[in-house]
Amino acid sequence: MAPLESLTNLRVLSLAHTGVSDLTPLQDLINLRRLDIVGTRVTDFTPLRHLPDLEQLRIGQALSERPAYGQSIETTDLDWRTLKGREAIEAFLRE
Repeated sequence: MAPLESLTNLRVLSLAHTGVSDLTPLQDLINLRRLDIVGTRVTDFTPLRHLPDLEQLRIGQALSERPAYGQSIETTDLDWRTLKGREAIEAFLRE
């Protein structure tokens, strides 16, 4: 994913159903508004803290594979989870 690091004007990105496990290369995509990580191997969401414009995060069934997150959220069948800036991302990361 290293080539993505330079695409700082990127607004929408789908990594759905890929072997991606690390979101760190995305932390400089400051204009990213919509991210789809359904079916990935991502377990660390902290790089999302660096994305101030992120509004939509598609997680989907991936939560059911992460018991720590699945237990704190009523449904594991989330589609587009609406986020409102850094505060919402921080709240999600605490769940």
